[in-house]
Amino acid sequence: MSPSVEGPLAAKELLIAGEQLDRSTVSASALEAGAAVAAAAVPTGIGLRIGDISWGWTLTWLIGGTVLLAAAVAVIEWIRLRCTRFRIGDERVEYVVSLLATKRTSLPRERIRTVDITANPAQRWLRVADIRLGTGDRQGDITLKSIDAARAETLRRELLRRVPGSDAAVPPDGSAPEVGVLVRFRLGWIRFAPISFWTPVLGAGAFGVVLQVANWFGAENVVLRWISDRFEDVPLLAEIGILAVVALLVGAVASLAIFTEAWWQYTLEREPDGSLRIRRGLLIRRSTTFEERRLRGLVLVRPLGLRIAGAARLDVLATGLQQQDDDSKASEPDTLMPAAPLALAVRVARAVLDDPVLDPDRPLIAHPAAARRRRWVRAALAVLAATGGLLLLGALLTEVLSWLALALLLPSAAFAAWSAADNYAGLGHHATEGYVLLRSGSVARRTVALSRAGLLGWNLRQSPLQRRAGLVTLIATTASGDGALRLPDLGTRQAIELLADTAPEWSRLTPKSRSLE
Repeated sequence: MSPSVEGPLAAKELLIAGEQLDRSTVSASALEAGAAVAAAAVPTGIGLRIGDISWGWTLTWLIGGTVLLAAAVAVIEWIRLRCTRFRIGDERVEYVVSLLATKRTSLPRERIRTVDITANPAQRWLRVADIRLGTGDRQGDITLKSIDAARAETLRRELLRRVPGSDAAVPPDGSAPEVGVLVRFRLGWIRFAPISFWTPVLGAGAFGVVLQVANWFGAENVVLRWISDRFEDVPLLAEIGILAVVALLVGAVASLAIFTEAWWQYTLEREPDGSLRIRRGLLIRRSTTFEERRLRGLVLVRPLGLRIAGAARLDVLATGLQQQDDDSKASEPDTLMPAAPLALAVRVARAVLDDPVLDPDRPLIAHPAAARRRRWVRAALAVLAATGGLLLLGALLTEVLSWLALALLLPSAAFAAWSAADNYAGLGHHATEGYVLLRSGSVARRTVALSRAGLLGWNLRQSPLQRRAGLVTLIATTASGDGALRLPDLGTRQAIELLADTAPEWSRLTPKSRSLE
């Protein structure tokens, strides 16, 4: 393959000699657009019928709109196909789009951190796929949409290949890490999907969507009147309870559907070249591959619901992975393994790290009693503030709010007490030869196993109240994840010992500059 040449001449050469995207991208994109419009046509059709539009006009608008949009997408894709070329060189990947102006992207191969392959149902039927080359910097990524599926798989293997054998992770004892499939999806995992804080949010969101669609066609009052008629003889509290149960059921079904679509046929495997590959998806098949040598640790995530169910999720800390943002298509997921039984998650963590560091039975160093007092004080203040606020509103507005404050006082105090005790019980840290363990949180408890090689340094923060209590918050800085891992409310002596153990250069500072007192 010819080397890259900078400037307009290189772009022209690439348009002539580079590879073209697969022609099936035109059909795949048209089918995808048509399916999306057809799905949106169902609520639209219902709205048109509620608005007394005849069946003839309703079908004309829906079918005509679907055909026109699919045709427009096909034309746009055909133009993009004609104007796009790419080349995979020995040292660089080059991508050129030339229409009214020429845009050329040139990416050094050594900067490629992840390779994602995605195929929706239309693409799978036509045997094409999108492949995205991730650098950890969204602005530097290259997405090839669409190319032959077999070619995408070949590129996945080639683009993460460095010097043969150099990428494989070799443990200190010299034993070879386990190669092959580490874990596969099991049907029983779907029972953990509804145990999520998103379940009530999705249920409430479903009601909001119904009202929004009805509002588009001026039928919002019709829907509200229909709901009101169903509960005409039902007391208000019972009506609220029934609606809450319905919302939870709808949210549970939505959570099951989302989990199944995202994680069906999930497979985590270690490849011989030293890379980890995640494959998953029911309708949209996804494959993410990243170099294991860039792995900096794992996070055992145990929200309250999963802890009660005896389950956990594994997140990955690796350099080059972007964090999730509002545009999920432009960021790699950091979830290595979805919610699964705790024992299985721990076994997978041990196989990935080749170290039993994330064993939940491992004792951690507890934080001092002052950290517990801080949590009890904050819990008491939260209950007093909420109760006082409702009592004040009751005195100013209506007596009902005062009675509500008194009714909620005991339940809220009990929850606050449990939360304070559980939050303190979740605090802990420990340093081994290879990793630093950081655990915190109650409702969303996280245990981080950060490799010492991935620990760049520590930031220390101490508020006036912490200073009086003899506490300090440590923040581990790393090039993976969001760059900061927080461990709150250590004793100052504990912080000094942890710093001396994990950052020996800290002990060389002057006593005044490193004082935490």
